[in-house]
Amino acid sequence: MDIKKCFWLMWGGDLYFPEKQTWLHRQIIKNVKNVVTFIKQDYQYLIDNYKVYPKLYTSFCYLSNVFNEDLYKTIFTMPKNEIWLLVGNSADYTNRHEFIFDKLQHLINKNIKLITPLSYSIGDGNYRKKIIDLGYKLFGDKFNPLLEFLPYQDYLKILANIDIVIFAHERQEAFGNIIQLLGLGKKVYLSKNSPLWKHCSEAGIKLYDINNDNNLTVNQSELEHNKKIIKECYTEENLKKQLFEIFYK
Repeated sequence: MDIKKCFWLMWGGDLYFPEKQTWLHRQIIKNVKNVVTFIKQDYQYLIDNYKVYPKLYTSFCYLSNVFNEDLYKTIFTMPKNEIWLLVGNSADYTNRHEFIFDKLQHLINKNIKLITPLSYSIGDGNYRKKIIDLGYKLFGDKFNPLLEFLPYQDYLKILANIDIVIFAHERQEAFGNIIQLLGLGKKVYLSKNSPLWKHCSEAGIKLYDINNDNNLTVNQSELEHNKKIIKECYTEENLKKQLFEIFYK
C-alpha cells in the first residue's frame, strides 16, 4: 500500500487530546499525507499539536452530514405542553453533562423535558451510570435518558420534536446531529471553545453561547436563516462534488 495515496477522514476521537494517544497512534498521524475534513479548525489543530502538514481535502464526508428535508416529510411534530431540550449526543465525558445540568438548574420548576442520548459510549460504562443517576437526582421525571439505539426514523422523530439543543463539547463532535437540528430550525447552544462554533459562525449560522445565554425563547427569523444556509450547503449534490474531487481529480 502506498501511504502517499491514503486518506485520513479526520474524526475527533482520533485527533484530539494527543497527550492521551498512544505512541503508535501519534506516529501514524505524523505519517499521514492526506486528510479529509470540512472543519478547517480541526486541520489547524492537527498542525499545531502534531507538527505535521498533510494535504487537506475538503468534504463533509458522510451522508449523515447531509440535510435531506424529504426524510422528515412523514414525521410530524407531536402536540406537547413542555419544552424539549436535547442534552448531549453520547455517554462520553466530552459531552460535559454535569456542566449542562448545572446551567439548567434555574429551569427546575419549568415545564421541561431533558432528552439525553446515552446509548453510545466509548468508555467503560461508569460515566454513563453516573450521568443517569445524577440526571434523575436533579431533574426527576423531567430527565429522559435514551439508553438503547433507536431505528433511524425513530431518532429523526425525536430530533424533529426537539425545541432547544444544548451541546457543551469543546472539540469537534456531534456534527451530524447539529446539521440536522439546524436544518430543522432548532435553537442550538454550543460552547465557544468548540471548533464547530467558529466553523458555523463563519458560514453565517447563528448559534447561542452556552456560557452566557440562558434564554429559552427563540428568534424565528434567525432560525429560518440557519435553515436556509444548511439546505444550500449540506446537500447530497455538494457531497458528490467533494468526493469526486478527492477520488477522481
